[in-house]
Amino acid sequence: MSREGPERKESELHGLSAVHRSILLIGGKDDDENDLVAMFGSGVDLRRVAGVAQALEAMTQARFDVAIVDTALREARSLANDVGGTQGLTLPLVFLTETKDLEFERLLDLSIFDPQIVRGHYGRTDLARAISFALGRRESLTQYRTLLKESPDGILIVSSTGIILFANPAAALAFAVPADELVGTSFGVPIVDDLVTEISLRGGRTMEMRVASIPWHGRESHLVMLRDVTDRVAMLQDLSRTNEQLERLSVADPLTGLLNRRGMEAIILDSARRSVRDGSHNSVILIDCDDFKSINERGGYAAGDAALRMIANGLQNSIRFTSDRVSRIGGDEFLVFLNDTTPAQALVVAQKIREAIAAMPAPSRALSATAVTVSLGIAAVPNEIRSLNEVVALAEPSMLSSKRHGKNRVTLDQQGDLSEEDGLLVRSLVSAPQFLRVVGQAIVAIGTAEVLGYELFARGPRSSRIESPFSLFCAARAENILGATDLLCLRRCLEESARIQGDLQVHVNLLPATLMELPEEGLDDLLADVDPRRLVLEMSEQEFLGEPALLLPSLTRLRSRGVRFAIDDVGFGRTSLETLLVVEPEVVKVDQSLISNVAACPEKQRILGRLLRCTDALGTDVIAEGIESEADAEVVRELGIHHAQGYLWSRPKAIRDPETV
Repeated sequence: MSREGPERKESELHGLSAVHRSILLIGGKDDDENDLVAMFGSGVDLRRVAGVAQALEAMTQARFDVAIVDTALREARSLANDVGGTQGLTLPLVFLTETKDLEFERLLDLSIFDPQIVRGHYGRTDLARAISFALGRRESLTQYRTLLKESPDGILIVSSTGIILFANPAAALAFAVPADELVGTSFGVPIVDDLVTEISLRGGRTMEMRVASIPWHGRESHLVMLRDVTDRVAMLQDLSRTNEQLERLSVADPLTGLLNRRGMEAIILDSARRSVRDGSHNSVILIDCDDFKSINERGGYAAGDAALRMIANGLQNSIRFTSDRVSRIGGDEFLVFLNDTTPAQALVVAQKIREAIAAMPAPSRALSATAVTVSLGIAAVPNEIRSLNEVVALAEPSMLSSKRHGKNRVTLDQQGDLSEEDGLLVRSLVSAPQFLRVVGQAIVAIGTAEVLGYELFARGPRSSRIESPFSLFCAARAENILGATDLLCLRRCLEESARIQGDLQVHVNLLPATLMELPEEGLDDLLADVDPRRLVLEMSEQEFLGEPALLLPSLTRLRSRGVRFAIDDVGFGRTSLETLLVVEPEVVKVDQSLISNVAACPEKQRILGRLLRCTDALGTDVIAEGIESEADAEVVRELGIHHAQGYLWSRPKAIRDPETV
């Protein structure tokens, strides 16, 4: 031990003994005890024990201010790791070493103070400094542990491999697991330093997580702080829902719950901008209630309001829930916006709307003998449109034409009004089916262009106003002979299919309602001209009304003969998933609206990818319709569709005439 002057000894000893009156020496040699006794004299109680076990026992008998530990003890290093916390020893520690021990400095994360004293080389000042540092360290550790214990925020120490090394009570409470069970488990959440994020825990609690790097027992680890923000998140969600509700109210019609004029105009303008980017086409249907003034006068305003709500429900049930929109734009006027839909496709939707509303019950007993009907007009929406009024002006002439021609009608301006002569012509086809022409479009393998089969279509007399399939069936609907016309077209297509040689597939369209009416005893005669194993009957997804399960008996009868079924126009209608699950088609044909320009539209690619995951799960073949460019064909093939049809390979051709028609 170094020697110092007597004038300093008394003052340092006085300062030392005034604060540290009781010292516990753990281990050590006789000389160590003698040196300490000589240094402190009788003013300080010094007690020496052999090891940690004896120290714990001594602490039950007396109170000590500080412990001096001989680093030669086996337990010394574990004590250094936890600075007095191991095995319940909670005293401030000063370590007595033979030489300067740098490993202890690393473990104790020393700064300018040193809690080590080197045997034979320390003086009163060195000892006072070491004890003061040990006391300060113990005080800081006590404060630190108190803060950890009492902190309302969860605090974790997580290793670089994601294992929880320490958890305070608040963290244990957040995870609903005792702290000792939490330690040693995987945190299970990606950790990024200096990142503030939110995580959800079991039980529905939301935590704000903050992360910082921190050394832990000599290893780089992460300090994870968790603050419960469940109430704040709930409040923000409530606020968001309130704002959304206010926004909905500002664009909603209070009577029907549909969009009002402001809401529909925003939808139209936004869709027009999107159509410029992806090249899609949009259409609208303008709808006006027939004789609405009479409904109000005969049934009262309550009956009129009930009629408007019924019409609103009928409109919503007839469109695609995810992409189409309905608005009430006037007293008894409604507008349906059909996203990515051509006017010809809108015609099918409009007919469904007209039939659905006409089949509704009367809005009141006073009107029990009166059917509520609507007149509808269809128009394409140009991409340069700038207001709702412009859209209404485009569709209004067609709607007024429906009014002039007897109401309860649909008019598509591009097709012109169907005349009385058109109705007589379509009726004449029932007795003269030879005037129905049959054309076919090839179904090919993408990449090789190998022809796998043909889809057959029936067309009206050449150059007549009902030549196109849409006009033909529109006239048949107007004359109330839709089922008969559809069956007639099916028979003509099957007759002409006999001209298709080999084992190529034959696809023919059929309305679901017609399928249900096919008589059991007439099936063999109907299939006489075609091998049923080559036949695929296509039903448009747009034409499914009501419960698809009603088709199952008819499907079973035809499947027993080898006929397969396809659902056409999938991706256009709103009930595709339900129809797929119930009908279980062997083939799915993806609608042109989803295929056209798909190479330039990532959103269509994402939708198509999700649809293909469904068809893969059901094990159905998939055919893409309406491909007109190599770019679209390549994207479709990369997504996993290998069969297609479209103008890229062939246009519809007459079965008897190889020339394109």
